[in-house]
Amino acid sequence: GSQLTSDLQQVRAEVSRSARILVTTYWNVFEDGDVGQQDFGKAFHPWSDAVTKSANAQICSAAQAAGDTCVDLYTPFEGAGERNPTDLLADDGDHPNAQGHKLIAEALLEAEPLDPTS
Repeated sequence: GSQLTSDLQQVRAEVSRSARILVTTYWNVFEDGDVGQQDFGKAFHPWSDAVTKSANAQICSAAQAAGDTCVDLYTPFEGAGERNPTDLLADDGDHPNAQGHKLIAEALLEAEPLDPTS
């Protein structure tokens, strides 16, 4: 979180004060879907899911502290943690495919700005 906080401060210093910065979370910080299960076994998903949620909490905390917008990518890919995102991932199980990129674009376009009065 501290490195991201520093990075966001640097980005903020380089852009217009009115610029809206969107910071995305991860759907998974490791391989996911069928590839992740094949490469690491069934026990891998709960562990990688917990690591991902922890990383995402740090990402959102840093983004919000900087006055930026945190955009959740976990839920569109994973649901509440029960969804298998294989259909949204490239063959490597780590990167989004065209459908996954579309989903990311939609999440970014739908991102709610932070309320400056809150």
